[in-house]
Amino acid sequence: MKFKTNTEEFKRVIEKCNKVIPKKPSIAILEYVKITICNNKMQISVTDLNNSAYMAIDVDNIVDLIDIQFLLNDTKMLAKGMKFFKDNFITFEIEYENNKIKNNKIKLMCGSKELTQKIKLDTKIFPDEENFEMSKNFIAYDYNINKLKKRYDLIKYARAKNNQTAYRTILEGIHFNNNDMVTTDGYRLAINIDKDFNVKTPFTISHDVLQLLSSLFNDKIHIHMEINNKIIVFSDDYTVLKSKLLEGEYFKYENCIPNAESNVEINIKDFQENLKYLKTFIDAKHTAPIKWLNNKLSLCHAKGEYKTEVEIKGNFKSAIGFNCNYMLDGLSQFKDNIVKCTIIAPNSPIKIVDDENIALILPIKLEE
Repeated sequence: MKFKTNTEEFKRVIEKCNKVIPKKPSIAILEYVKITICNNKMQISVTDLNNSAYMAIDVDNIVDLIDIQFLLNDTKMLAKGMKFFKDNFITFEIEYENNKIKNNKIKLMCGSKELTQKIKLDTKIFPDEENFEMSKNFIAYDYNINKLKKRYDLIKYARAKNNQTAYRTILEGIHFNNNDMVTTDGYRLAINIDKDFNVKTPFTISHDVLQLLSSLFNDKIHIHMEINNKIIVFSDDYTVLKSKLLEGEYFKYENCIPNAESNVEINIKDFQENLKYLKTFIDAKHTAPIKWLNNKLSLCHAKGEYKTEVEIKGNFKSAIGFNCNYMLDGLSQFKDNIVKCTIIAPNSPIKIVDDENIALILPIKLEE
């Protein structure tokens, strides 16, 4: 039995599958993709247990074929081989008799190129749907992928990484609450605000999900999202991505944000330039917080003392200390040249704000 599909479409689908397949799968079956052929469609499923993707492309020349399923392995090697497929169509050949596949092989032919790969016929061992059951109680949204990516790029610096908060893995994710998109590692907090996108029920997704969205969907399109208390589903006309939400309750970050009015305005570029100057005197053996008092920044450690001045409007009474890299990261979130800061006391977070962003940086106690 033979059927064919568009070469470039099949190549793209396999490349997308390879983005989902884990580099070091916890179980061998995760190296496979499930292929279902039915009603002149080829449906491809792939999962890493936390994320599951489903794609469909058209197939032709199916005769007396109602439904067929199999598991395909070595898709990374297949993708490399298909780079040499230049004809418009790939022809697939399977030995099929009495509504069953006779052997465990599939042949792909494109022009003069031909390859045969082993397949598995027991598709029940493939864990695609059982971990991603969608309840009827979901909330639907539509959103632009590119905008979602740009928002995350602004705040990703504050996300917990490399299990530094293993007891609270939820901090490794991206939290959505009302108009806020939030990341934090416990030492700094970053919020981006989109007043046109209001989340009715808060949820937290893994950062891997955003990487997969870029790989699986066109950045320019709006995608449909459906969310319940366990999973989030992204979809367009050809692709579906189901991802598990991170479990646990996100901490009440709103309670950490100072309510006081801003009392200082700083020039971002000027502040960054002066921090970079002081950073040149910090290394693994000589670390210390930056001391900030009005327009004066200083650094003092065993090797020396270093000072500079910054452009500032407003003032505050007591010096405050902060981590140089954390402040540079926080300032990178802002695109306006002038931003407002709230500095209340040496033991209160430094708040930096504009119309669409909030950055919070925990202070460091200064030595007397």
